[in-house]
Amino acid sequence: MNKIKLLRLQSGLSQKKLAEDLNVAQTTVSAWEKNKSNPDIEMYKTIAKYFNIPVQYLITNIPLENALEQDRITAELFNKLINGETSQTKKESPEQKSELNEILAELKIILDTLSVKEVKILVNLAKALNAERD
Repeated sequence: MNKIKLLRLQSGLSQKKLAEDLNVAQTTVSAWEKNKSNPDIEMYKTIAKYFNIPVQYLITNIPLENALEQDRITAELFNKLINGETSQTKKESPEQKSELNEILAELKIILDTLSVKEVKILVNLAKALNAERD
């Protein structure tokens, strides 16, 4: 069964209600559920937020439990980066930190599609690059 349809049914929603909540036509929801079309990435993010699930669950074949675990680990690693575990982050001005946080928020969306192993490799690479800059 299509994941959007499964989530909708598990939540006890009609196609009409989901369409209203997502600000799309009911025919759009129907087309998604019949695999006739797919949401764009922004809509995938909106749907994931609506159902409180990781985006990667919607766009990959991994089970929800695995997606939730990967999301938890990714969020933990992401928060470590944001909270200044690298010395470079601590040297930034408030404006630069704000911009960095925006970039990291976008990066998290990308990281959601990666495996835990791939995320850890990227974090280690980022730490190594920051160490070289120091």
